[in-house]
Amino acid sequence: MKDYRKQLGWAFVFALSCMNVFAQDGINENRLPKAHFEKQWNRYEKVISSGRNSFISYHFRDTVSIDEMVEAFRANKDKRSSSSPYAGHDSIVHGIFGPYVMLNSPLKNCPVKEAQTMRGVWVLGPSGITLQGVQDPQGTMRPEIMEKVEKKPKDWRKGDYMLLRNPMHYMGYVVSPCAVVQTRDENRLVGSTPTIQRPADFFSFQGSCSLDGEWDSGIKGGGEVFGKYLTFYEAYNPCRYSTEKVFSVLLYQKPESSSTEKEYTLKLLEPENPDEKTEKAFKVLKNFVEHLQYNAFNPLYTTDYRLFLGRYYRVTVNKCGWLLEDYMKL
Repeated sequence: MKDYRKQLGWAFVFALSCMNVFAQDGINENRLPKAHFEKQWNRYEKVISSGRNSFISYHFRDTVSIDEMVEAFRANKDKRSSSSPYAGHDSIVHGIFGPYVMLNSPLKNCPVKEAQTMRGVWVLGPSGITLQGVQDPQGTMRPEIMEKVEKKPKDWRKGDYMLLRNPMHYMGYVVSPCAVVQTRDENRLVGSTPTIQRPADFFSFQGSCSLDGEWDSGIKGGGEVFGKYLTFYEAYNPCRYSTEKVFSVLLYQKPESSSTEKEYTLKLLEPENPDEKTEKAFKVLKNFVEHLQYNAFNPLYTTDYRLFLGRYYRVTVNKCGWLLEDYMKL
């Protein structure tokens, strides 16, 4: 009996410590995941801090608005795009850290007029980007035009190349959290931002099942981790559900967030007329999200040079706990 009392006493202390994580709003040390998850957070923070670059931010000055994100959900939630995320852009088929889409094609400045309407296929290596071939609008490789291009001086290749790693369709947008800018003269690379692999968010960083997979490989597992963190949190703030509830939310960065302390909140997307229990579950999730550590989600860069600062989740909650599924992987 004595041992059981001791175990219960430690369990009570543990519960109180978890409750204190959310006791004081706005204090960084008390935001999730500071209680018992410091190592995971510190690893994530080290990765994202190495990928911050003001030069990339210079190229992405506009932001997809909250209203636009809501409208995109209404228009695309039941659609699955069959087109390639590389459509309409040059691509880097392989190279350092995998495939990229190139947002600004140097071919538009090529002295070979036929090439100016073509799509370039490039390779990224230690010396920068090398053109491997050109495709016509129908996707056919045109070696005869490539031969003409190779005979011309290479001064048209000078300038900045904007690259997005492994782009993905997302509610009508094409996005990636990994942006790279490379600058070259006629013959060589003269500058580059880091070509690192950047996770979409803290949860997908924990949910990745591969050490060398693309950034999206952790999205599905990240939603499961997200739900487990929330289930853990709610264990000490009971909100039990006798019947299962399913709803969809937009998680987005608060517009008033500072550039260094980015905070998040939620908007309920579906159902449009929630019942009382759904509203209660939504409020629990919203409270959890608003207590997350600053910068828990990385911005997504779009192929139209904007920042996409939101995520779409389908949320399922029942007596067993919470499950969050990112629409990117549904």
